[in-house]
Amino acid sequence: MKLPELKQILKENKIRGYSTCTRPEVIVALEKHNLLPEMIPPDHKQLKTIRTNPKKVEITDLTTNDVMVYPSIYEAGKSLSLNPGLIKYHNDGVYKNYAIKIL
Repeated sequence: MKLPELKQILKENKIRGYSTCTRPEVIVALEKHNLLPEMIPPDHKQLKTIRTNPKKVEITDLTTNDVMVYPSIYEAGKSLSLNPGLIKYHNDGVYKNYAIKIL
């Protein structure tokens, strides 16, 4: 299937923001036209959703004893230029000069 065909199908079904092809509306529209690849599971209604309750992170700088509280793991990683997975891995531990605790 070519991109213009996909755009036309989505326009017919009044679906906007089709850059994410895992939206349930897109999958239902493609099912109607029998254009789904075989590798997509049949229970597409159980797609992952965006986390709505982010975890707060408390980071203590051990050299200056400054305590910083961030609203999410992502924000903490972004401000310290660290990978969010690294923050989760070092929960209740020490990484370099930072004591990390997820609340």
